[in-house]
Amino acid sequence: MFVQPSVLAGISEPFELIWIAPSACPDETLVRRWLRRLLATGNSTLGHLRVEARLEQLGISAFALTLRTDFGGMAGDRVLRGQSCESVTVAAVLTMALMLSPDQDLGRDSPT
Repeated sequence: MFVQPSVLAGISEPFELIWIAPSACPDETLVRRWLRRLLATGNSTLGHLRVEARLEQLGISAFALTLRTDFGGMAGDRVLRGQSCESVTVAAVLTMALMLSPDQDLGRDSPT
């Protein structure tokens, strides 16, 4: 179930994002900025993506990010694991960018 995110006045984005992460990890504002940057360099998006992401620290160097998505009525869950919260955050941002714009050339662009 998705929680209704706050809507930024006057900004129309192809995604809705709820980002829950430990305070030492990238926050929702930064994730939105990275995703906007990637989407600005590509073609138009294919639709509207709803995302709820929950990032958890499992150990000293173990992080898991659960990514719940709804894209055009197709819901899905993915779990991304990595050794740092930034690495799983970058993986999540790249995943979202490719869902919205699959023809996106991400070879030279990095969200960070």
